[in-house]
Amino acid sequence: MPLLEINGHEVNVDIREELEAFDWRQARWESHRLIASSPFRYEQHASFYVYLEDTDTAKAGFWGDSGALNTEYEKGGFLKLLAFLRGEDVSETANYLLDKYGGIKAKPRSSLKLRPHPSFKIPRKEIGMDWTIAEELAKLRHPYLEGRGISRNVLLNCKCGYDAQRKAVSIPWIDERGRLLTIKFRTIYGKAFWYHEDGEDIRAYLWGMNFIYEYKLDWAVLVEAEIDAMYLISCGIPAIAAGNKYFNEKRADIIKKSPIKRIIIGADNDAAGDVMKNQVIRHLASWVNLQEWTLPDGKKDINEVDDVEQVKEIVAASKDIKMQHIRLSADV
Repeated sequence: MPLLEINGHEVNVDIREELEAFDWRQARWESHRLIASSPFRYEQHASFYVYLEDTDTAKAGFWGDSGALNTEYEKGGFLKLLAFLRGEDVSETANYLLDKYGGIKAKPRSSLKLRPHPSFKIPRKEIGMDWTIAEELAKLRHPYLEGRGISRNVLLNCKCGYDAQRKAVSIPWIDERGRLLTIKFRTIYGKAFWYHEDGEDIRAYLWGMNFIYEYKLDWAVLVEAEIDAMYLISCGIPAIAAGNKYFNEKRADIIKKSPIKRIIIGADNDAAGDVMKNQVIRHLASWVNLQEWTLPDGKKDINEVDDVEQVKEIVAASKDIKMQHIRLSADV
């Protein structure tokens, strides 16, 4: 296995094994590299490559996209690529690799508690961003999200907009108190996305909780992507989103404190969807009524079901999860 440097540690990483966990279009696995369609955008030709081992001209894990429309996704190292594929930030992916290949656990926060002098006040960071950022973006519109089946009324209520310079739609994250947590940007020409640099870490939040509190909803479908959640809302179905496939204790606490009594786990029809489903069950099994839906064969997520009545039928047919069939493991 090639040797990679991660956060100052040198570890042997099985790059091919990590990449094989994802679906690649037009994939051609060579002895030293993978050639495939770009994971960052939609294309009909295979213009993306990633080296599986060191060569005379490139280090293992180095990748490039000859048809990139954005310099940020033109080339880079393995950590950035894997973080994108896993839907994580780079630090979380680094901890995953160090734990798996180096036996190095992420350092826990110190338990040492300092007692400052009573006269010394530590300024507390206010949660949230300046709303004018989202409001300026919302002045522009692009048909991309409407083309994904999201109604104009939902887009207005979600305060979505468009960044013309970066050619990306903007999707605000708003908490139950109406604070702007962050803004997700997604390119209109592909799959690349990022979050506003001044925003909060989404791993501690769920998208759409402002609507749960505003309308006092006691149930919702929990999906991975914000676009899927907005599509469900456009179909008249309450929905919240994790923003990625990971569901942790902080996100569980948000639901435990909310009016929600029933969650339909709207997992994607892939391995990542199974990961999210098992994590939700592990954290919420004894707190709320958990159900799951069954997507039609050949449909990866609910946004690929382009019939509103069929979407409603899928949600209505959701079944209670049989706990005896679920392996509740700390590793899922």
